[in-house]
Amino acid sequence: YGMDRVLSSKKDTASRQASIQEALNFLQVQKTSSSSPLSVRKVAFNYGIAEQTLPPLASILKYPHSKQLSVEKKPQNRPKNFKFGTLVTAESIVKELEDRENVKQKKAEDTRLRKKRRAINKTNKQAQNNAKNK
Repeated sequence: YGMDRVLSSKKDTASRQASIQEALNFLQVQKTSSSSPLSVRKVAFNYGIAEQTLPPLASILKYPHSKQLSVEKKPQNRPKNFKFGTLVTAESIVKELEDRENVKQKKAEDTRLRKKRRAINKTNKQAQNNAKNK
């Protein structure tokens, strides 16, 4: 019983993927022809295709001959923080951590001084405004 269910679910998945591919091919033809974008959306809805596979409606209206969207997401290129050609030792790790801590302390000190300066300027302005109003 369990094996039959697995086989039928695989068949359902395969037939669903085939119908989705057929619908996508049909939608490509519809997009390149002069049919309305709303009918393209309706066909996509009837076939149960996710909205993500279609471009936004405003894009279809503005650019009726859009390029085909790729369904797969491309991996993002992230910059590597690893420094090639440097020897990583315990001392270099300690130095790096100390540098980071020094930067944090400097930022905290700068923020404290800036707040202090702002408070002084605010009291000076209030004193000037009070002197003008008298």
